[in-house]
Amino acid sequence: MARSRVDWDNYFMAIATQVATRSTCDRKHVGAVVVREKMILATGYNGSLHGLEHCDDVGHLMQDGHCVRTVHAEANAIVQAARNGVQSEGAGIYVTASPCFSCFKLIANAGITRIVFGEFYRDERIFSFSEQLHIVERFTPVDHDTMQYEITIDDPPNYTAPWKVAYPLARDDKYQVFEYACHEGNRAIELMLGGARAQERTSKN
Repeated sequence: MARSRVDWDNYFMAIATQVATRSTCDRKHVGAVVVREKMILATGYNGSLHGLEHCDDVGHLMQDGHCVRTVHAEANAIVQAARNGVQSEGAGIYVTASPCFSCFKLIANAGITRIVFGEFYRDERIFSFSEQLHIVERFTPVDHDTMQYEITIDDPPNYTAPWKVAYPLARDDKYQVFEYACHEGNRAIELMLGGARAQERTSKN
């Protein structure tokens, strides 16, 4: 029997979970991993400014119900990539908790086009702004064996409004999945939709 291998999303999310163990703010341990083409570009966890005292050592610096002593995991990952001269354009980011709105804006402006998070945390604005930015695929881990997949199709020439498909991807040890390959960067979806429209036009004539 062939050995079952973990899929790429769970693989990188497990790494993000391990990165989170380096966090120095016990209010929330968060880890982030920036990935492109199945390669890790940078990692980050929430902690204090470089060289300064940590929450674990001197306590929290609270403002409006938030600890502001720390730099968030996503921001630290993006900064690490920038300091090392690594481009994040077209990458994805795996985060153990959904980004706050400020980190979401950093992610978008860093050119990162895919966000996978482990648990939802507070700010729902990231969803509406994602749709405006045409970040149309979303993977949300539900449990150890289930990943919720959502995709939004926005095709104005052919549909009067965007439409969404959502379904769970459940683990099945009898079904072999070799790889999930995002369609970004090729014309597969465009050509499939174009072919379907051509068939519809032919059938009407």
